Amino acid sequence: MANVKANKNQTAAERAQAAEILSGKLCTKCGKDIKLKELLNVKQMCFQSNQKSVMAYHRACYQV
Repeated sequence: MANVKANKNQTAAERAQAAEILSGKLCTKCGKDIKLKELLNVKQMCFQSNQKSVMAYHRACYQV
């Protein structure tokens, strides 16, 4: 089940299995793989160079 999308007809077990799949991104803070259910993408802007970057974090690792 590598390519699983959300489906309204999924059973609870299928939804749980889909949430356990790795996102393929590494956490910026701890450097570990992030599961889809724990993924938090944060957009960061640098006004001097006018650049936007997206940083990936675990929900537990990110603090404002």
